[in-house]
Formats: sequence, structure tokens, C-alpha cells
Amino acid sequence: MTHNVSRLLVVLSGPVSPSCVSTKTTGLFVVPQFIFCIYMFELFTIHEYFYYDRRDLKPRMLLDSAGKNLNTIKSLRVLRVLRPLKTINRVPKLKAVFDCVVNSLKNVINILIVYVLFQFIFAVIAVQLFKGRFFYCTDESKSTRDECQGQFFEYDGNSDVPVVKDREWLRQDFHYDHIIMAMLTLFTVTTGEGWPSVLKHSMDSTYEDQGPKPVYRMEMALFYVVFFIVFPFFFVNIFVALIIITFQEQGENELMDQEMDKNQKQCIDFAINAKPLCRFMPAKNSFKYKIWKLVQSPKFEYFIMVLIALNTIVLMMKHYKMSDTLINVTRHLNATFATLFTVEAALKILGHGLRYDGMSDTLIRINGHLNAGFTALFTIECTLKMIGYGVRFEPSAPAREEEKKFGTTLTRVNTAFTVLYALEFLLKFCAFGKNYFHDPWNVFDFTTVIGSIIDVFITEYSESQFSFGFFRLFRAARLVKLLRQGYTIRLLLWTFFQSFKALPYVCLLILMLFFIFAIIGMQVFGSIKLDSKTSINRHNNFRSFFQALILLFRCATGEAWQQIMQSCLSGRPCDPASVGPDELDETAETGCGSFIAYIYFVSFIFLCSFLMLNLFVAVIMDNFDYLTRDSSILGPHHLDEYKRVWSNYDPAATGRIHYTDMYEMLKTMEPPVGFGKKCPYKLAYRKLIRMNMPVAEDGTVHFTTTLFALIRECLIIKMGPAEIMDRRDEEMRETIRKLWPVKGKKMMDKLMPPNEELDEGKMSVGKIYAGLLISENWKAYKASQNASNNFKMAPVPKKVKSRSPGTSAGAAIGGGRDENRQEGEAETAC
Repeated sequence: MTHNVSRLLVVLSGPVSPSCVSTKTTGLFVVPQFIFCIYMFELFTIHEYFYYDRRDLKPRMLLDSAGKNLNTIKSLRVLRVLRPLKTINRVPKLKAVFDCVVNSLKNVINILIVYVLFQFIFAVIAVQLFKGRFFYCTDESKSTRDECQGQFFEYDGNSDVPVVKDREWLRQDFHYDHIIMAMLTLFTVTTGEGWPSVLKHSMDSTYEDQGPKPVYRMEMALFYVVFFIVFPFFFVNIFVALIIITFQEQGENELMDQEMDKNQKQCIDFAINAKPLCRFMPAKNSFKYKIWKLVQSPKFEYFIMVLIALNTIVLMMKHYKMSDTLINVTRHLNATFATLFTVEAALKILGHGLRYDGMSDTLIRINGHLNAGFTALFTIECTLKMIGYGVRFEPSAPAREEEKKFGTTLTRVNTAFTVLYALEFLLKFCAFGKNYFHDPWNVFDFTTVIGSIIDVFITEYSESQFSFGFFRLFRAARLVKLLRQGYTIRLLLWTFFQSFKALPYVCLLILMLFFIFAIIGMQVFGSIKLDSKTSINRHNNFRSFFQALILLFRCATGEAWQQIMQSCLSGRPCDPASVGPDELDETAETGCGSFIAYIYFVSFIFLCSFLMLNLFVAVIMDNFDYLTRDSSILGPHHLDEYKRVWSNYDPAATGRIHYTDMYEMLKTMEPPVGFGKKCPYKLAYRKLIRMNMPVAEDGTVHFTTTLFALIRECLIIKMGPAEIMDRRDEEMRETIRKLWPVKGKKMMDKLMPPNEELDEGKMSVGKIYAGLLISENWKAYKASQNASNNFKMAPVPKKVKSRSPGTSAGAAIGGGRDENRQEGEAETAC
């Protein structure tokens, strides 16, 4: 509790007012909050301000020294910002991301040495080329230090009255006068910030201790071209590649002891969390089934895709100062597409209906009336909308008043239909309940409906002059539905959303980095006086925790971070409220800021821009690693196809289908998920024998058990000959307990059925298809025997020399080899 309160007070306490209550309260937490070594450091820091009174045996602090050394004690609070790092061990996935960063820092040392070496070489060259040449006079007409004396006139803006200013011989903030500053300047150029100014100063440089001349040395631009190729284009991308490789290896190292790779673990993760999809299917002897079959057919989906594409093109045709003819054409086309999409919605509602398992009897009766009512409603709506848009045209001058009245009528009609659509959603929501939102595409449809309603209300009823055209984007929202079409697009979309699962932990780690640097910035740079002429002003400062976070976020994006660093260097004026009355005259002008700003900002940019932000790339690439793998290897991105095809045989999502349907399903799915249509039945039987799922009394197999067995068979996870399979099964159970300790016995029995369910007297898929395989082999053997006997009994022509038994046997063996070869080719195809 003390840790959390102290951490909160550090965030809320500001550096400007040392006399505030929070600052005084924070002092109570200094000693008990530090670890032992920091406590000893603090003890040695303040022990000289104590004395021992023998008369009352009480330690006392010298009050006249306490005020002066409060800042010394206060500065120790910066070390407390490291405490949030203790929470990393409590979140395993956050710890994995943190370990990736730590390992990246370990691996980056060698590259960092090469990086610094090359930068040192470029810095040495830059010092030789530009040392002493970045000076300038505030009076641009003077080019040497000797000439830059006295005062000069400067006209400020449009004023006709000149301003008298002193001439000053200054040096650019970033220069190459010595090796340290040269390396800092080159690091700034590497980040891509401020390099055009540095390039301009380099090309304008003349001689040592002389002012610039425009484009005096144009050839100096080649130096920066070469530098950009070596550093921003090469070394920075090496850091990105290193983080990606380290992140991927980190996941692999965790599984080395379990004899399992990352792809296998991800597939098992999918099997543990996967649930069958519920798919509505009306009775086959009903008219609704025909409509359902139509809206589910691929041809219907392709037709809708074409309509969406054409509708998008029509929306793109709208532009500024459209002709009257084009306005009328686009209006009619929009009306046509609106009607077609309405027909699509009507067909799908008729096909899918509004009923789901669990509806009350009252809602079922209401649903019967709704199905008929919506059919008539959509028909009337389509007709009226086509008539309304069809008769709407640009009237002549005498008919403008009539057109205005008619336009108002059309607006009311369209608003009425919008209300009806909203009513439709409410009725569907009452019928489906929360089950309506289980489908993400239903959520998308709900969003478009809400956006359309907002668009109608704002456009038709708002008198504000502000443009709310954003809500009209919902007219083109159907374009998103194209993403669900096509296997490859669905695969990429699924992988993209999978990447978001790890991103919160990356964001949390970056937030902790921002937290640490924000607290340090508040304590070190929070007392700098705000000046509109510098980068530390009322918009960018370290006065409070939230302002510090915003400033660091700006630096993380690379926006003029070097100017903020220059504004935080030592010698900056202090805010009067941040210093005591005794120190006001001494430190108010030049007592704030610190040379620590160089270390502070360079380390922050390096950690944030070069390491932390690249973790986003590493996480995304880690999920897209299947793009570089063999496409025949089963991965978690393939397994959505299993759920989709299973729903065809189990539309009610009971989680069970008959074992014959399971065989047909696996033959339907192409490798690497299923067996494929070209897979020979003997090979498919052998695979099912190895999978060996238990079969219930009604002849059904379970969804999760089948999926896990399929994954284990395809990826060969702890598989082996029949005599060692019991031992391998036990090893598999032990691995699941270690990697997924939170899963209970019920889930374990689904993944790995106990041996009692596969013992003698219990039916299993392996036993069924082993019997079928024996039966098929016996039939094939009997057929070959009958064919051989018929061949021997056939009469031999006299002119044809009879074949010897060896030849016949050889032919039979050859035929067998051909069959084996064909089966082998088919197995390869599988």
C-alpha cells in the first residue's frame, strides 16, 4: 500500500512548488521506499546535517540547512521510478516482451560497437571538413568575428521603425567543432530530425572562423547522401531485423524443453480456445430453405461484390461543381444500388430468419408475423424508393417551388424508412438477444445502421453550419464486406487481428518507459522557466506528469526533439516559483537545466525509436511468419477453415457430428487442414487410425477432440509406433499441463481422451477404420486371386506362346508397384 501511495504522489507532485502539501507528504516516504543501497546513499548524503544532543538524547536536524538541501533529498525520488519494473514478473506475456527487449540489448552490443565505430569515422571526417565553420553573425552582412562588432538596425515585420540590436558572433546549436558534438550531430541526423538545417549549414560553410555564404560548398551534400545510406537506410534497419529475430527466438526458446515449436503451440492454443460456429439452416422442405440456399451460394456473394464495387465507383464520381446531368445520373445510380442492397437484406432475412435456439414462445409467434411483414415492407420500400428517386430531377425555374415541396416529401419518406430500419434492428435484437452480437459482421451492420441514423438526423434536422460529412462515410461502409471474400484475404485479415492480442503488452511496456522518463524529466527539467521563444513553453514542458507524457510522445515521433533537448541544457532561467526566496537572485537567471539533457534525450530516442517502437513490427511479423514458411505446413491461420466447414455438418453448434460426416468433411478440406479429394481412401484410413478419437454411442465424434487429433497428426506432435503411443500420450498430457496450467481436467479429457474411453469394449475411430481397411484389403486380395484363377483357366492360342508363371507373377508385382507408386504420388499430394 505504501509503495502505491508513494508512486502516486510522485506522479501528482509538481516540481515548481516545493512548499505544496504533496511535496511535503512525499518526504515521509523517502526512507522506507528505497532499497538498501539507495538508503545507504541517502544516509551518507544527509548525515552531516544531524547532530547528537547529550542532554535529551534526541537526534535533531539543523533547520537552517534543511531548506537548502531539500532539493538533494528530493532528487533521490527519481530512483523510485524504477519500482514499476517489479510488476513485470507478475504478467507472463509482459515479461516475455521485456525479455525480448533485454535480449535485444544483449545482442545489439556487437552491432552497437560497429555502429559507434562507423559513426566515429564519419564524425572524424566531419570534424576535418566543418570544424570552426558553423559560426555566424546576427548581422548577416558581416562574415568575420572582427567585423561582428557594435550594433545594427533590424526591421521587425511590417514596422517602418527599425530595432537596434547588438551584433553577436554565435555558433550553430549543432556543429562539428569536436568529436563529441560531431557524433551528437550525426545521431540527430540519423533520426531524420533537423538534418535539412545541418545540410544547409554545411553547404553554406566557408572557412574557419568565417560566416556562411549561400551554397558555397555544394559538394558537401554528398557527405550526407553517403551517411544516410550507411546509417538510416542500413544500420537502423539492422536494429529492426535484430529485434524481430530476437522476438521470434524468444518464443522458440521457451518451448525447447517441451520438444515443441512455436507453430505447434499456436495450433494447440487454437484448439483449446476454438468453439464450433452456430449456423442457421431452415427446414429443407420449406420455401425459406430455397432463399437461404440462394443467399449462401457463391454466385450470390460474387454478385454482391460486383455491386459493392460499382457502388463505390459511383460514390467516387462525386466532385466539386458537378454538372446537373451528372448529379441526376449519380442520384439514380445511388437509388438503384440502395434498392439492390435492400433486396439483398430482404433475401437474407427471409433465408436466415430471426429465430435462434432459446427464443421464447412469444418471440417465436412474433417472428412468424415479422417474416411476412418484412417481406411486404421491403417490397413497398423498394418500389417507393425507386419511384421517388426516379421522378426526382432538376426542375426548371418556374417549377423550383414545386420541386422544393416534393423534395421535402422525399426527405420525410427517406427518414421514415430509416426509422423502419432502426425498428427492424430493435425487433431483431429483441428476438436474438445478446446472441445477435456474437457475429462480428452483425456488429458491423449495427454500426452502419447507427451511423446512417446519425447522418439522417444531422443532415436533415441540424441547423448548424458545421459539416458532418463524416457520417456519410457509412454509405461506403459496405466496401469493408469485400474483406470477407476470398480465402487469402480472410487469412490475412485473421492474422492481422491476431497481432492485436500481443500489442497491449507492448503498449504497456512502452507506457512504463514513458512513465520512468516522465518522472525523471519532471524532477530534472520541471523548474525551467517557460519561454515562447524556446521549445519549453506553455505547450511543451515538464511541469506536470501528463504534460511530460505528451512532450515525450512528441519526442518519440521524432518531432523536433533536438530543439527540446537544446532548451533543457544548463544555463536556462528558472521559474521563480521553483526556487526559494534566498536563492532567487542567485539561480533564477541561469540555475536551471542540466547537461544531463544530452544523456536523457539520446537514451530515450534510442530506447523508444530504435527498440520499443520496433516491437510493433516484431509482433506483426511474428504473426505473419507463415508467409516465409512452407505453405504445406499446418498453421493456426489454416484452422479457421476447419471451423467453417464443421458448421456445414453441425449448424446448431452442438460440437458433435457423425464419424462418417467427419470423414467426408476431412476429404472436403484441402491440405494442410484436411485430406483433400485426391487422397486415396487407404491413406485417409491410416491417418484416421492414428488419430483414433473416441466415438459416442450415437456414432458421433467431438469437435475439440477431432481438431486436436488432426493437429497432432498433421504436425507429428509426440507421435510414434503403436507400441509406444501410450507413453507418448502421457508425455503429451504432461506437456499440456506445463504449458497450459490453468486448463482443467475437463478440457484435458477433450484434448486427450483417457485410456478408459479407448479400451476394449469402447468404440473409436481407429477401430472402425482399421476394420474397414482390413475389409478393403481382403476384398482386394480376393479380387486379385479370382483374376489370377480366371487367367490360368483361359485357353491359350496355338500361335501365341504361353507365358510362364514367373512372367505372370512379374506382371502382378509390376502392377503392384504401379499401384504403390500411384498411391505414393497421391500421398505426396495430400
